[in-house]
Amino acid sequence: MSLDGPDVSGAPLPCARHVQVRCEVPIVSMKVFKITGTFQMGRFRAQPFVKEVAAEDDARAREVLYSDIGSKHGTPRRRIAISTVVEVPPDQVESGVVRAKAGIQP
Repeated sequence: MSLDGPDVSGAPLPCARHVQVRCEVPIVSMKVFKITGTFQMGRFRAQPFVKEVAAEDDARAREVLYSDIGSKHGTPRRRIAISTVVEVPPDQVESGVVRAKAGIQP
């Protein structure tokens, strides 16, 4: 059955490129977290990091960090040590990318 053909009632179905999808679920406001810690680069070197992450809560911010460092450096989660996770007020966010993801106006 094609999307352009008639359905059982005889009325034509809308073409897929003309279908509009609306999001009825309200968008959750994102918070910004500053995460500090170290991760192991190579066999012996512990690389310190400070990273701002946009997420709904503390646990999701940790997951985003693990995913980001793991994909960029090939580091498994067990070699990433998070020291602190602190929520950052919107007026103190430094990263433009994180500011855009969190929906904070410049």
